[in-house]
Amino acid sequence: MTIAYPDKPWTDGQSFTYITTNGDELVGVYYKATNSWTFATAENTPSEGDVLTTNVLATERAGNVRAGELHFDRSMPTYDEVVTQQDVNWYLYDEIVKLQALIEDLS
Repeated sequence: MTIAYPDKPWTDGQSFTYITTNGDELVGVYYKATNSWTFATAENTPSEGDVLTTNVLATERAGNVRAGELHFDRSMPTYDEVVTQQDVNWYLYDEIVKLQALIEDLS
C-alpha cells in the first residue's frame, strides 16, 4: 500500500484522509515532535481533548518515589530528548531491543 501524503511542509496536527484498496477510510495525523504520522480508522480518529501519548508531557518529577530509591547504571535521556509519553515509550522500546540483543549474544 503506497500512501500519497500531503505536500510538505507539514504542520503539527495536520490531518488527511486516505482510502485503502479495501475501501477502509484512514485518517493520518502528523506529529512534529517525532516527525511522524499516526493512522487510525476514521471512526477511531482522536478528537480534540483526547489524552494521547503525544500530548501527555513527561516531567522530571519522580512522583512518590523517595530520594535514593532509584538506581540507574546507565545514563538516562535528557528532558530535551524526552518530552512526551510517546517519547518515553519509544525510549523504553529501544532499550528493550538493546537488552534483547545482549541476551541473545549471551546464549
